[in-house]
Amino acid sequence: MKYIFIIAAFNALFFTALLVQKKPKALHDKILIYWLLYLGFYTGIYGLSAPQLFTNYPLLSAAFISLLLLHGPFLYLYIRSLIIQTYRIKPAGFLHFAPFVLFNVFLLGVSFFPETAVKIRLDHLEGEHGSSILFNFFLILTALSGPVYFGRSLSLLKKLDINIFNNFSSIENINPDWLRKLVYTFGAVWTILMAAAVIHHIFHLFSWMFCTNGLSLSLSVFIILIGYFGVKQKEIFSGFEKNQFVTSSNSEEKYAGSTLKEPDAEAYANKLKIYMAEKSLT
Repeated sequence: MKYIFIIAAFNALFFTALLVQKKPKALHDKILIYWLLYLGFYTGIYGLSAPQLFTNYPLLSAAFISLLLLHGPFLYLYIRSLIIQTYRIKPAGFLHFAPFVLFNVFLLGVSFFPETAVKIRLDHLEGEHGSSILFNFFLILTALSGPVYFGRSLSLLKKLDINIFNNFSSIENINPDWLRKLVYTFGAVWTILMAAAVIHHIFHLFSWMFCTNGLSLSLSVFIILIGYFGVKQKEIFSGFEKNQFVTSSNSEEKYAGSTLKEPDAEAYANKLKIYMAEKSLT
């Protein structure tokens, strides 16, 4: 099993190398680079040290699980950057990563208090030590981050479908199906993970390693999908031909006296339609 995770990590690094060489790089390419590095790091470290990590280093294993809080934000920001050409990540956008930072600040602070640190475990070995309420809160937050970003991503794709229908007469080169499959894959992975984790914690039917193995295996497949499609992906609203836009049939008669040349008018009309399409997604 560990070789599958190591191969997945290698694929993530391979796709990252391809993206680094891609010129020019759009914002979605840069987001994908960091996303693939994160996925490669997660699957690689898991494949090399999972048994020892979860058994002998409870605080470190909790920090490792906190990495799952990054997956949803990366997915959401990647989709936004693909479908909105003018999108730029503002300082407020980094708040998506705040739960991950707070989780690790909590773990760092706990490490200085052994009586609290002993309660931080991902298995059921805490026994008489009880369980940390704040730690459980962060675990719940990690579990909920998946459905939240899954829903937000689907909402964004729904707006995209409406936009394409309302603004474009031809959708031959506008194909968000792979994006939709990516979001559904993410949702399915998280649902399976959460179902297994709930069964584990309530009925103790599975080991924690069963849950984490399933997640890491799913992420390994996810790496192949996001890497393959992401390397060749362009912005969805870029480079359209003039006949792909719906224009008024009487526009030439209405503006017959205008000094604006036809090629310039078409260029401005196309830019305006792209701008309006992107604005309705924000």
